[in-house]
Amino acid sequence: MCRVIACFCFMVLSGCLDGAGPAAEVGGVWTASAGPFGMTLELAQRGEAVTGTGASYAFSSPTSVTFAIAGTYSPPHLALTFTRDTLLLAQFDGTVLSGERLVGVESFVNGADTLTFVRQH
Repeated sequence: MCRVIACFCFMVLSGCLDGAGPAAEVGGVWTASAGPFGMTLELAQRGEAVTGTGASYAFSSPTSVTFAIAGTYSPPHLALTFTRDTLLLAQFDGTVLSGERLVGVESFVNGADTLTFVRQH
């Protein structure tokens, strides 16, 4: 009887898997835009450690601010810190959705923004 119940549970749980879970890797280029502002992240991953570079810009200004990225990825949670030289610019706490979208909150000195990043191919 226990075998039958175990097989039934396995079949039910297998049916819940649709293959659209979080990405195993977050390495690559991600972009987001919110109103007149945009951001690009170029991430590299080794295990749970994530590093990279980023740039944020305003559409009305040709210049952009570049920054270093460090953080961790424990699927589906991604936590990043954005720094320039030794100055902490912001922190990002997000969730990777289906490997193609990253949604989270960027927190900085004057407030916070919700951002949606899309993986670039």
